[in-house]
Amino acid sequence: MRLINVKTYRLEEFFNEQIPPYAILSHTWGSDRDEVSFRDITEGNAKGASRWPIKLDGCCKQAEEDGLHYVWIDTCCIDKTNSVELGEAINSMFRWYKEATICYAYLSDVTVGSVEANNPHMDSEFSASHWFQRGWTLQELLAPRKLHFYNSTWKFIGSKTHIKLLHLTEKSLQAKQSERESSMHIKMHNLENTALSKRYTPVQPAKIRISDGKLITRHILTKDVQGPYKVAFSPDGRILASSGNYTRVILWHMITGKICRILTDHTSLVVCVAFSPDGRLVAAGASDSTIRLWEVASGALRNTLTGHNGLITSLAFSPDGRSLATGGGNVARLWDVATGTVLNMIRYDHYVESLAFSPNGKILAFGADVDTVRLWDIATGVVHNIVAKHGSHVNDVAFSPDGRFLAAGGLNAITLWDIEAREIWNRSELYTRVNSVAFSPDSKLLASGATDHTIKCWDVATGALRHTLTGHTGDLLSVAFSPNGGSWRLGLRPIQSDSGRSTPVDGRL
Repeated sequence: MRLINVKTYRLEEFFNEQIPPYAILSHTWGSDRDEVSFRDITEGNAKGASRWPIKLDGCCKQAEEDGLHYVWIDTCCIDKTNSVELGEAINSMFRWYKEATICYAYLSDVTVGSVEANNPHMDSEFSASHWFQRGWTLQELLAPRKLHFYNSTWKFIGSKTHIKLLHLTEKSLQAKQSERESSMHIKMHNLENTALSKRYTPVQPAKIRISDGKLITRHILTKDVQGPYKVAFSPDGRILASSGNYTRVILWHMITGKICRILTDHTSLVVCVAFSPDGRLVAAGASDSTIRLWEVASGALRNTLTGHNGLITSLAFSPDGRSLATGGGNVARLWDVATGTVLNMIRYDHYVESLAFSPNGKILAFGADVDTVRLWDIATGVVHNIVAKHGSHVNDVAFSPDGRFLAAGGLNAITLWDIEAREIWNRSELYTRVNSVAFSPDSKLLASGATDHTIKCWDVATGALRHTLTGHTGDLLSVAFSPNGGSWRLGLRPIQSDSGRSTPVDGRL
């Protein structure tokens, strides 16, 4: 992967684990005088940073201001005369945008400034930008964890998680959609599911495979499944909830493998899901900025929690079931489940990716788009930081059921700490993005799902790799152990073809 050094304006090449944190540019292609080609930058056709067009110069300066040393821009980081390289770059594009520290969306035809300034022309200018008419817009909008919009002079407009920009973005994309895709949400969800499988073709179905402790498949759940993101077992292991099915949460009966209930109150993509400890409630967070709680037995909507500004990325019930923690944007909130009121809130400088309660309910851990895990003491409000060797993201965190360990997965690495925050072991040579981590009920195994299409099971005591489960042809988005640790296991991925296999993970391997 070639990156531009923001100080020298020269290309440097990196491989696998050597790739440093970088910013990535999303833009519309302009005239030749507005663009810098691969040949221009390798031959130094402009001498000195002041001679470069504003698009490149502004991108480099903004990245440097954000503390980054490198940027990636498609027009000059890819040698388009090399057909093999061009093909590989297209196939890697979604991953590059997803793994960027930040994405800058440069709107060359927009002159209004910050969304907070209440400019009367904001709605018309932003929504009419040519940036929304490109074929790559949805991919570049959805893939990055953090995206900032800038106008033609590199003045900051706002983040993609700002509620007003979310609505304007939806309005813009809805105006461009085809007649057969009458819902903006369906179009966004289809592309997100497709992009996660690294293909830019119409969305494919997905499979959730349930198997027993002898690796014998009991059920393959496919009906109404579209690119599920998270799954959760009920405390008794009889029901499985899956999110990512557009605006729905699907509840599956584990004995029959059939759908027992579909919860449809969300208005946009459902991202995360969790059961209350007593199994009576199921909660889900979505990109409509809300968290909804339903009664499992009746399917009745119990409560709708509002207050977040943007996508809800993670949620977790406290062990006693009285509180619900949610993460959205750069905020983590703690709610009273009975009343729906906010008990506490903490703001962070980074995008909250994942949340987990310690078994005693005293600590809330959360990971973000930075190489740090935060530990929030619920009683005192004190926050401790633990540095993780995960590049620029911590995608998932989990406490072991016995309360002795904390695990985190992210870019190229998994780390395990003890309750005193001392590192026990670290696996930083994975060369892949770890999306999900989960402990077995006996706390002896740690499972991880990653973008290398494998599930790995690690010995918690030694850090030794016990098993590598292969057969997937897409990213592993979520792994979960059944409550009994052996009766059921689950593997999750987007399907790329009918011949693709799904390899589950089990509590007794």
